[in-house]
Amino acid sequence: MQLINKTVIISGDSKKCQGNFKNRIDFKAIKKRLKDGNKRYVKDKPLQPNQSKERRECTEKNNQKPFAIVLSCADSRVPPELIFDTGIGDLFVWRVAGNIADTYNIVNIEFTIKVLKCQ
Repeated sequence: MQLINKTVIISGDSKKCQGNFKNRIDFKAIKKRLKDGNKRYVKDKPLQPNQSKERRECTEKNNQKPFAIVLSCADSRVPPELIFDTGIGDLFVWRVAGNIADTYNIVNIEFTIKVLKCQ
């Protein structure tokens, strides 16, 4: 299985959780991070990053600042957090039957960008 979800790449870097999130758009780095995670998933060698108790507590206290928004199919067999080997707070996932980016879904993604302070 290769990259099968449509991604809307936004901003940020949630690798570390220190309450001071970066809001920097680096599309090449974000795309590479997603592709690298997908390669690990395909090879069945996930790192499962950012899934510790410390990470959960940190994102609870400091809010979430995902590095990407993923518009994904609602199919339960393709959870983006797993196929991109990411952790808590790394992705904001918008799941829709058929990956349809209609006006309703785009408005909700735009709202998410505004609320999460993504650029």
